[in-house]
Amino acid sequence: NTDASKESLPCLLKKQTDNKGNPLYPPRVCIGLLFFFAFAFQCIGTLVVVWRETGSWRCPLFQFLYMNGIAYLAAFLINQIGLLL
Repeated sequence: NTDASKESLPCLLKKQTDNKGNPLYPPRVCIGLLFFFAFAFQCIGTLVVVWRETGSWRCPLFQFLYMNGIAYLAAFLINQIGLLL
């Protein structure tokens, strides 16, 4: 076992940098990911239940696209606002 394998994941992520030496996961990216996973539609079982109840894929498809669209927009806006600050 090397010292690198004993290091925790948060510490490893903090050390990751791009070619210019900028961190790959600055706080704005982490916060954006948190918001994405909070708003994103993640339960496929719910889509199946809605499909069974409505008898059509139209409503579940709308739910999936709507929720993931809001999640992407929230993460994108947080990232862009973080760049401005």
